[in-house]
Amino acid sequence: MSYTNFRTVAPGEVAKPQTGNEKDIRSRQIDELIALSEDARREAYGPNSDTDNRNLYLLFERTRKMPTFRPRIAAPQLQILLLNEAAELTDAHVRVFIHKGDDRDRAREEAFRQHWRQNFFSIQLLMSQVYALFSGTSFLEVGDDPFANQGRGNVWLRARLQGKVHCDPSSWWPPDWTWQVIEQELQLDEIKRVYGRTAERIRPRGAKTKELAGPPAGRLEMPPGPMSETIRGLQTSTEADYDTGGPLTVRRAFVRDTTVRELEKEEKLLLESKKLPVPDYVLQYPLGRMTVDCEGTILSDGEAWLPLGEMWPAIPVWSLPPWDNVWCPPPPKYTKSLQDAAEQQMTQTYENARRLNNGMIVIHASTGLTANTVAGLPGEVVVVSANSPPGQGVDIKYPNAFPPGMVELPFKYLSLQKELRGATAARQGNLNPGNVGPDLFESAVSLSQAGTRLTGQFFAWSVQRVCELLFYTMSKSFTEQQVFLDKGKKFTWDPDTNADDYRIQLPEGAIRPMSQTALRSMVIELKKAGMMDVRHALDMLDVPEADEIAQAVETEMKLAALARTQRKG
Repeated sequence: MSYTNFRTVAPGEVAKPQTGNEKDIRSRQIDELIALSEDARREAYGPNSDTDNRNLYLLFERTRKMPTFRPRIAAPQLQILLLNEAAELTDAHVRVFIHKGDDRDRAREEAFRQHWRQNFFSIQLLMSQVYALFSGTSFLEVGDDPFANQGRGNVWLRARLQGKVHCDPSSWWPPDWTWQVIEQELQLDEIKRVYGRTAERIRPRGAKTKELAGPPAGRLEMPPGPMSETIRGLQTSTEADYDTGGPLTVRRAFVRDTTVRELEKEEKLLLESKKLPVPDYVLQYPLGRMTVDCEGTILSDGEAWLPLGEMWPAIPVWSLPPWDNVWCPPPPKYTKSLQDAAEQQMTQTYENARRLNNGMIVIHASTGLTANTVAGLPGEVVVVSANSPPGQGVDIKYPNAFPPGMVELPFKYLSLQKELRGATAARQGNLNPGNVGPDLFESAVSLSQAGTRLTGQFFAWSVQRVCELLFYTMSKSFTEQQVFLDKGKKFTWDPDTNADDYRIQLPEGAIRPMSQTALRSMVIELKKAGMMDVRHALDMLDVPEADEIAQAVETEMKLAALARTQRKG
């Protein structure tokens, strides 16, 4: 059985209606695709990688069955460095150029830009980088909601965790893939809103002992005993009185299905009328096939809404170069051991300082004191024996202090981690002794950003593909004119379903980590050299009300030029 040619009937069987006791063969094929992707992901990250990544981000310590020091001291330097890098990578000014033929469509560019801003897609880019830097590979998914904006529709962008997107493990390069499966948790009502009456075929879940403490709400609750619903082995409910509980998993499989079919009579006549060759067979799914499954029930099965191979609904975002499949190594693996050692050493130092370094009272027997008569309280008054030598008999002993090297050791670990991550003093805004010139300072910052630039090269490709996919989806989904308002200005998106006639270009260097100081200096120098006008300079610096300011400056320059001309005349 081919994985990418989905069968609706197993070989040798006759098609029959799906019952509630069996799983559709297409759902079983989706299970096999997901298993292939999960096996490759497990080989790259190991078991429980999703939980480990989540715990790393949330600073959650997994319970271990071994002696531990309390309280645990956390030094989340790695987490802060990763968040700072995500902010640097997504702090770029994304500007898309749209061409139709040889002409630039500026009106559509502005509408695309306003759609990007009003839907806060920059936040989705930031979240995708956060997911990628903590887990290795994340995804950006594009889709449309025809019911949004009071029926006018909307095109959305979402950052997805790697555990929710499954890809063909045969190659790391998306154009070489043959399939992709996307999982999403949805409530039953939302599934019915999207897929209509086909969602009514979803089979009900059975009650589970660990999930139910009684029957569903609204029914008579039986007391604990043989008739309780929480007893294993009993039928918990029927399809009529118990639907489902909690979110359900909807799986959308996009496959480059090569199933063929014979031409219809009308199609043959059309080709003959145009004097074109008539093939014996044509692809049944020219763009690809999309199969939607929920709890073993097929909700939709037909041609995909985008050309698979050229585009995929979920675009990978890599934090490091991948090796042989889409799953690239997560950056925390390179330096997390240093932070773990530093945290453990600091915790042990605190433990020793708090408990082991307490003073020990040594009492001579001649004093007449015992452990029961001395409580060790501050300001405590005790009476010693008359035969006790004055000023003697009671001594407080302290252990030797930790060597300075042991106390400073965790900071050396953390300093090495910062150096490996490229977090130098210059990058953190601290000037080195003697390095006070702006050019030298920016050069030091640029040299420390080698790893960030590496990630930025892959991220630029991801953003380019996302912009192309967004434009394609907007062209197919917006069948009516869309109006965007910004500061009293009106921008319109006119319907045009011929997305293939357009070319989307993201300028080279648009996703390039650059400090604001370096960007400001570059813009000022270009303006002084006469290589940039006021409007573009303000736009690059993201100055509020840039158009109004540029228009006022241009008006003043025109008036000044007119005044000089009049004086000469």
